[in-house]
Amino acid sequence: MGKRRYLLLVALTIVSGFMGGLVASRIFAAKSVVAQETNPFSATMSPGKRPYIPTRMEWLTLYLNVKYSYDFSEYNFCLSFVNPGDKPETILIWCSYMPMASPRIVNRAVENSREWVKKIAKFYGWGDWVKTEVLVEMTESRNQSR
Repeated sequence: MGKRRYLLLVALTIVSGFMGGLVASRIFAAKSVVAQETNPFSATMSPGKRPYIPTRMEWLTLYLNVKYSYDFSEYNFCLSFVNPGDKPETILIWCSYMPMASPRIVNRAVENSREWVKKIAKFYGWGDWVKTEVLVEMTESRNQSR
């Protein structure tokens, strides 16, 4: 009885070791699949799911455009914020206006935009390096604007 019991115990240990290894290998495989799907450098990850971390200037430009840009409206001008590629620490306030636009309103919008950029940059601790430039140009029609 002792020998049979010993052989049964060995057989169970081998089977459980095999099954345990099988379960462990399946868990490892599942973890590696999840890791591939969440790893930003994985070649198998869908391009739409890959994480992207914008630069500070990309974030600031996007934020300003969402909150403070104007499209051609009743005031006959548009205003947007751009980060020129050759000036990485500069926000370009670009304003295009039609001849019938009020110069007072256009100038006021540009000056307000400068203030918004300064205030937001200062709020995030970027006020010492964020610079602004302004480009104001007249356009004959709304379709000619950039």
